[in-house]
Amino acid sequence: GANSFRCAPAAGGHLSSYADSSYTIVVAPPGIDRVFLHDPGANNSYCADDLDPALIADCRHFHFGYPPLMRRMYSDNGKELRKIFRVAKEAGATTSCDMALPDPRSESGRAPWRKILAGILPCIDIFLPSVEESLYMLEPERFFAMKKEHRGDDLIDHLRACDYSALADGLLGLGAKVTAIKSGRRGWYIKTRGEKEFASMGAARPGDSKNWSHRELWCPAFHVARIASATGSGDSSIAGFLTAFLKGATIESSLKYAACLGWQNLQTFDAISGIRPLHEATRFISGKKPLIDPKIAASDWTWHAEHRLWSGPADARHGGRSHSKRRLLSAIQFRARDQSRQTASGGGRTPRSLREVPSRESPATGPASRTTRCRRPATAGSC
Repeated sequence: GANSFRCAPAAGGHLSSYADSSYTIVVAPPGIDRVFLHDPGANNSYCADDLDPALIADCRHFHFGYPPLMRRMYSDNGKELRKIFRVAKEAGATTSCDMALPDPRSESGRAPWRKILAGILPCIDIFLPSVEESLYMLEPERFFAMKKEHRGDDLIDHLRACDYSALADGLLGLGAKVTAIKSGRRGWYIKTRGEKEFASMGAARPGDSKNWSHRELWCPAFHVARIASATGSGDSSIAGFLTAFLKGATIESSLKYAACLGWQNLQTFDAISGIRPLHEATRFISGKKPLIDPKIAASDWTWHAEHRLWSGPADARHGGRSHSKRRLLSAIQFRARDQSRQTASGGGRTPRSLREVPSRESPATGPASRTTRCRRPATAGSC
């Protein structure tokens, strides 16, 4: 008979004697969204005891992905997930976390995600959810109401700029230092706290803390002539963002690397073969590739031709709120209250700088936005 053997685990890994490896089969028929067949396997038993603090201490950055797909991460109000991020922070690493949208009918979908976020975000420096994941976890009632209103459609196209700002404020208010909200073809939205909060970010804090401090930006996605598959596109964009961040790039450049690697991923059917060497991404970004219009449709957002992205009303670097007002409205001082924000019609004057942008990516001129009820969280806890 054939000889059987087991491979030794990688550094910091453990072999399970009772569980199989996790795997996912992705079915990606042309013209419709992907279908995932997932077996969590050993991931369901993963816990803080599986970490090697000494190994983490040798690293600058600790990234954790998909806790909604790992049973112990959402059980008991996320107790084990809090322990994992505390271990990483105590080891001195900067931390980041990516999410997944759970099936609402599953055990994970019924978990108290807002409560879980309140426990883990004080230990997470860079939080990287999608816009639907953010809405589902912070405001599940509104998520289901919007899904019903739009007949199950992807909510990316039905959320306005003020909705993104309110969701980011909620996540920053629960403790995150940087919140980047992925939005597929609409690109990346990002909002950050200030230099004072960055001091606790660990070994990989921003290279230029002033450049990253009190920012609100929206980076459009690059136009794709033909999408092969979106499998892994979010992960690829996160890899681009974190790579640039760890190399000390500006926040503007980091967003561009996120957009570039997401674009590269869409060129192939699998998740990784489309990713090119870093110098090719740098050359791609330096060109003037066409962008997809994110349809912001809000007069308090400004287009910046130099960086080819938008800055929001809370952005400190491009004429946002005054410092004193920002401090008053900063995430750590938001109380649990409702606050109305009125956004003006998107049909106003097109910024002069947008004449450099091809007509298909000019800002949308949609109907006037409705008043948004911005729900603000209580003061963040501690890690």
